[in-house]
Amino acid sequence: MRKLRPVKIAGNVRVPEAIPLDEYRNQVGMLLGVSDWIVIEQGTIDQFADVTRDWQFIHIDPVRAKETPFGGTIAHGLFTLSLVSAMSFTAVPATAGKHGTDESDRINP
Repeated sequence: MRKLRPVKIAGNVRVPEAIPLDEYRNQVGMLLGVSDWIVIEQGTIDQFADVTRDWQFIHIDPVRAKETPFGGTIAHGLFTLSLVSAMSFTAVPATAGKHGTDESDRINP
């Protein structure tokens, strides 16, 4: 059975303690952690649509989206990707908090 990592509490947020990078190499293919739940409401999706100017009905029109196989609106893929940092903060120790998004090409900040 796998031993759980210790967790510190910072305010209202769980923060897993850092582990050495070498220990990560021994955990390839293993579950590193599970993030806290993030509630995403339609208003937040609508705001993301406005910022990105992506107003596809599947994201912002609950009536039309109900007729799709999804049965309702869905969050934008980029919105979901943007939450990786927030989710990793409570799931993965600090030394690896932002790893895993390296495949997202960023040429300039």
